[in-house]
Amino acid sequence: MDTMPHPAPTPRLRPPRRLPPGLLLLLAWLALSSPLVGGVARAEGAAPLALTISGGGTKGAYMAGHLYYMGQVSHFGGEPLQPRVATGASAGAINAVLVAFTACIGVKDDPTQSLYWHAWTPTGLKETFVPAETTATGVFTASAFSPMIAELREIWDGGLPTECDLLLGFAITRAQARMVVLAPDFPPLPRSRETVLVRIIGQGPGRPPLVRNVLDPDRAAPDLALPLDGPDAKPFDSLIEVVLASAAFPVGFSPVSVAHCLAPPGAAGRCTPAMAQRALFMDGGIFDNQPLGVAVRAMRYIGRSAAGDITVNDAPAPVGTLPEGARFYFLDPRARTTPTVGQRHDDPPPDSAIGVVGQLLGMVESGASSALVSVLDQSVAVRDRLLVARTHYPQISGTFNGLLERAFREFDFYLGMYNAARTVREHALAEGMPDVLSLRAADPDPAVREAWRPALCLAAVLDGDADTTPCDGDDLLDLRILLQVVLDQLADECRAVAAAGGTPPPTNNSQCAAAMAGGPPEQVPGVPVIEAAAHRRLPGEGPLDYQLRLLGRYGFWFRDLGLARADAEEAPQRLIRVVHRVAQRFADEQPRFSLAYGVIGRIGVDVALGYIPPQHSLHATLGLGAELGYSVSGADPDWGWLRFTAALAFDGLSTIFNAVDDYFAIIPKAGVELEVYGSAAFQLRMGVRAGYQLSTSDDFTTGRCRYDNEKHQPCSRFMSEAYAAASLFGLLRLQVAVVYEPGLADGQRDLVAVRPTLGFQLNSPF
Repeated sequence: MDTMPHPAPTPRLRPPRRLPPGLLLLLAWLALSSPLVGGVARAEGAAPLALTISGGGTKGAYMAGHLYYMGQVSHFGGEPLQPRVATGASAGAINAVLVAFTACIGVKDDPTQSLYWHAWTPTGLKETFVPAETTATGVFTASAFSPMIAELREIWDGGLPTECDLLLGFAITRAQARMVVLAPDFPPLPRSRETVLVRIIGQGPGRPPLVRNVLDPDRAAPDLALPLDGPDAKPFDSLIEVVLASAAFPVGFSPVSVAHCLAPPGAAGRCTPAMAQRALFMDGGIFDNQPLGVAVRAMRYIGRSAAGDITVNDAPAPVGTLPEGARFYFLDPRARTTPTVGQRHDDPPPDSAIGVVGQLLGMVESGASSALVSVLDQSVAVRDRLLVARTHYPQISGTFNGLLERAFREFDFYLGMYNAARTVREHALAEGMPDVLSLRAADPDPAVREAWRPALCLAAVLDGDADTTPCDGDDLLDLRILLQVVLDQLADECRAVAAAGGTPPPTNNSQCAAAMAGGPPEQVPGVPVIEAAAHRRLPGEGPLDYQLRLLGRYGFWFRDLGLARADAEEAPQRLIRVVHRVAQRFADEQPRFSLAYGVIGRIGVDVALGYIPPQHSLHATLGLGAELGYSVSGADPDWGWLRFTAALAFDGLSTIFNAVDDYFAIIPKAGVELEVYGSAAFQLRMGVRAGYQLSTSDDFTTGRCRYDNEKHQPCSRFMSEAYAAASLFGLLRLQVAVVYEPGLADGQRDLVAVRPTLGFQLNSPF
C-alpha cells in the first residue's frame, strides 16, 4: 500500500467531554438495528423507540450508512431502547423496511454485506434507466430494485424470529384524489395523502411473518388497509407495492398500482385480495415527507405487560397518550449542524411572473413538511421526546445526482457512518459508550477491517488525526477526492454565511469555523492541490456545475459516465448528453405531442445543466425563398463548435402566385459552419456553403437560358454563400445569407443577393 505525505494536523474544536442532559434521548440511536434478543425488555432497562426517516432521493444512501452504524453501536453497547416503530416516506420508506428487517435479523459486521449497502450502492442510472422500460409516466424502472426485493423475500420466506414484533408505517400519495366526508352535512373534500400502518410478527424459522393492518380508530373517513387476510393473501407483495409506491417520485417512476380496501370508520378492517380494489399511488414525500404523525399514531399501540415487558397491543391507548419512556428519533439529511445562507426576511417581494413561480415552488416544498409541522406544533409531548439526528458534513449526492456514479453513493454511505459516529462520540463516549470505529480498526477479521477502512479514512481526516494511514492507497483516491470536494463546498457555504454580514453564528465544526474566519478549505492528504481561487464557487455557477468542476480539477474517475481519469473535466458535457438522451427517450414515449416534449426537454436540460452544441440540428426557414437544412457535429464535445451542414433551398416561390413570371429553382448545397456563441437562450452560427442551382429557366440545365433576364429568372448555375444564423432557445431561427453566383458562361453576369429568412430550428440529442 502506498504511503502519502501527511500535512501537519490542524487544531480542532473538540466537543466537551461531559454528559449532556439529553443523553437519554440520544441513546435512542443504540437499538435501531440490533436483534430483539430475548424478545422482551424490562421497564427499568429499556423503552420503546419510534424511528421516522425522511425522503431524499439518492441521499437515501447517506441515511442508510447512518442507520447501519447505529446498529453497530447497539451490537457493541447494549439496548437502552427497543425499536418498535419505523416510518418513512419516499427513500425513507425503503430505509424503514431495511430498519425493520435488520432489527429482526441483526446487523452485519461488514458494511458492504449489509441490507443497507445492497439496497443503495448498486442502484444507479444504468440500473434505473432502461430505455425499453421507460413509459409515458416514468423515466426510470422499478425493476432496478429487484435485487433488493429478492434479498428481502429470501429473508421473509426463511422466517423472522418470534421475538420480532414491530409496527411499520408509510406515507403514500394518490395519483387521483378520493373524496372524503369528514363531518355530517360537510361537503366532500379531496384527499391525496394516505398512510399505511401494519404490524409484523415473526413466526420463527421457515414460516413467513404474520402481517396485520393497524387502522386508526379515531378516523372520520375510510382508512386504507392492505389485502392481508384470507388464504390467497400475499403480505410480502402487498408490503413491497406500498414501498415502491412511496418511493415513486413523479416523472422519475410511474405511479404504482396498489391493491387495498377502504375500511369504514369503526370497522375491523378485514381485507382479502377478493375484496381489494386497485388505484395508482406515488411518492409519499409530496404531502408528508417526514411521516412523524404515523409514528405518533403507532406509538399508541405500544404498551407494557404486567411484568413490565414492552408489547405491541391490539387496541390503541387514548389519543395523546404515549408509553412510558417512549422516544422518537428523526433522521433527515437536511438537518445540518453548520450554518447556511437562507432566505432573508427583508428580501424584496417578487416583481415578476418568474419570481412568483419561484415562490410557488417554495410553497410546494413547504407543503411536503406540513404534516410534520402540524404534529410538532400541536404536541408538546412529542417535542419533548424527539431526537433529531444532525448532519455534520454535507453529502456529495443531491436528490438525484447520486444516480450518476456508484462512488457517490458509496461515499455518502461511509459519510453517514462517520456522522453517526461523531454524534455518539460527542454525546456519549465519556460514559463508556463504544467507539465502533476504533473497535473495527482492530477487528481480528482482515476483511472486516478492510471494509471499514473508508469510514476510518473519513474519521482520520475530519477529526484532524495526525495519522491518516487508513487513507493510503490508490484504491481510495476517489474517496479522498470526494471528501476534498465536500470540504471545499462546506468552506464555500460557510464563507457565504460570513459574507452575509453580522456576527457569524457559532458552530462546533472546525472546518466551517475556519472558513468563516477567512481560512482556506482543509487539504485532504493525497489529493492534488489546486489554486485557491478554484475552490470557490463562481458567480452564477449552480451547485452541480460547481461540484463537477471541482471533481474535474481533482481528476475524479467518472467510471459510470465512461470517462477516463484524464478526461474528468469532460464530465459536465458528458452528463448533459446523457440527460438529453434520457429526456428524449421520455419524450418518445408520450402518446401526443412527442416532438414538443422533446424540444421542451432539450431546452430544460440546457437551462438546468448548461448548454453544449447539439450533435444534430434541423431547421426550416422562409422568406423570398425557403430552406430546409441540417447540420451535425462530431461526438467529441471539444469540437462541437465545428459542424458540417447541408441544405435544400427553394427560390422563386413568389412566382407560383404570379401568372406573368414563371420561375422556380431548387438549390442543393453543403458546407461548414461554426457556432461562434452558444448558451441555453441564444446561439449564433456562421457558415459558408456551395451548391448548384437547378432552374426552370433552362429546364433544369437541359434547355437554353436567356442571360439578359437572369436578374428576374436566373438560370441553372453554381452558387456560394456566406451566412449568419441566430436562434433563440434552439427554436426560432433568423438567417441572413449573402449569395454569390458567378457568371461562368460567355455573356453571363455575376449575381449577388441578400436573402433573409425566418423560421424554426430543432436541436436534438439523438
